[in-house]
Amino acid sequence: MEKLATKNKKIQGVVSLIGPSFAIDIVNKNITIINAVSNNINLAKKVKKIFSNQWFGVAITNDVIGAEIGSTFKNVLAIGSGLIAGMGYSTNTQTAFLTYGLKEIKNYALYCNANIDTVYDLCGLGDLMLTGLFEKSRNYMYGKNFFKNKLDDNFVTVEGLYALKYIYKQIKNNKSIKLPLIESLYKIIYNKVEPRKIITKLMKEI
Repeated sequence: MEKLATKNKKIQGVVSLIGPSFAIDIVNKNITIINAVSNNINLAKKVKKIFSNQWFGVAITNDVIGAEIGSTFKNVLAIGSGLIAGMGYSTNTQTAFLTYGLKEIKNYALYCNANIDTVYDLCGLGDLMLTGLFEKSRNYMYGKNFFKNKLDDNFVTVEGLYALKYIYKQIKNNKSIKLPLIESLYKIIYNKVEPRKIITKLMKEI
């Protein structure tokens, strides 16, 4: 989007608002803090001024690549966390999966030359915690209902499915990066591999 925008001389730049923020909680004015992400810091400051108030905070970062990685990757891991819940495992197992998933985000960020610190920012870890553990998340619920034949039209917009396919195709024949949880999740979703193999893969990561 940013590349397209820069071709238009009337557009100053692009600022993305990314972070842990369920829409209903924003509407209800629950305290929320997210990142304003842009290569144009001055423009990001203007956006921050527009949106900031007593219950909505905006923190600026210029690591566009890192923020996009966190925002994309968290949807994939949320599907995995939902799958684990759907198989009857506890929150203990989910949090272990998300912790090792965060390590895979970090490895992928390194591979893409992003700033590692961004992985632990609101657009990374913050977004992952929210999306990966709560039923307000479409991606989480897709994973949780995967085995229950409840995948109806409510799941048309599941960003994690497209992200999973993209990341897997990018790394599957690449010897310089290994993302075992992503590989396992892809095989479960698209190749119908036995789902409990993702738990086996998780335990091997210890």
